[in-house]
Amino acid sequence: MSLIWFLGTTRPLAHTEYKFNDVIPDMYEDGMLYNDGIRFEGNLWPDAVATGVRKILKGCHIYAIQTTLGLDYEARYRQAYSFKTAENMIKMLNWLKDFISAQIKKGSEVYLIKLWQGREFSPKEVKREEVHTNAWFISGDGDIIFEYGTLYGFA
Repeated sequence: MSLIWFLGTTRPLAHTEYKFNDVIPDMYEDGMLYNDGIRFEGNLWPDAVATGVRKILKGCHIYAIQTTLGLDYEARYRQAYSFKTAENMIKMLNWLKDFISAQIKKGSEVYLIKLWQGREFSPKEVKREEVHTNAWFISGDGDIIFEYGTLYGFA
C-alpha cells in the first residue's frame, strides 16, 4: 500500500500546479526534483476517497498532493540520494511552508494529513498537532517527519 498526502483548506486554492524550477529560483539544476513540481489534485480518485479523508477534513476543500518524493525529509537523504537532491527537498519544504503561510494570510485554515491509500481511517483515530509556520524552522540538519494519521493544522 502506498501513502497519500492530503491538503485541506477552508478556501479553494487559486492555483494548484507548480513547477519547482519556476517557484524555487535557487534550486540545483542537476539535483533530482529540479524538473519536478507539486500538484494539488482536487478530483479525488476512488482509492483516495476510500481513506475517509472527506470525513476527516469535513468542510474543507480537499486536495491530494502529488509530488515525486513526498514531503518527509530525513538527514540521511544526503547519502541516500545526493547532497543536491537533499538540498532541493529542503527548498521544496520551505516553499511549501511559504505556500501554506500565504493561504493562511488569505484567511484560509490549512491542514495536512497522510493516509494509506484505500484504507479508511476513522476521524476518531486522528491525532492532532498544530504547526506555527512562523516558528517552523526547516533545515537539512534534522529530520522532518509527518506522522501517518496525524492531522497537522497550520497557524
